[in-house]
Amino acid sequence: VGPGESPASRIARVSVRSNTGRPYRIIQRLEQRLQGSGGSDLEEEPIMFTVTDGAQGGRSEVGSPTPLTTQPVTLFTSGPGGESDDFTVVYTVSSRGLIPAGSYRARVIIEEEFR
Repeated sequence: VGPGESPASRIARVSVRSNTGRPYRIIQRLEQRLQGSGGSDLEEEPIMFTVTDGAQGGRSEVGSPTPLTTQPVTLFTSGPGGESDDFTVVYTVSSRGLIPAGSYRARVIIEEEFR
């Protein structure tokens, strides 16, 4: 994505099925940085993400576009009864700087943690 170009986005729909009755949160972390087809990491992570509120009352913990990092980030918190819920994470490649053309990949881990 070059300056002035529309950013590229990908959507991850997350469905959590729970019958424990315990509240939970969903945590994300970048396990493998964005790499080009040659295997080299990009020096600056150009991916931002946003999270929607849940369809059943859970809430997003990400209020504005946030950089994807290797540090764990709480994406979503369930309602107090720990109900099953669905939400969406939208990943967008930032056009903050020039990114060389090519194929890229990264590995993102999304985990559930009961409270």
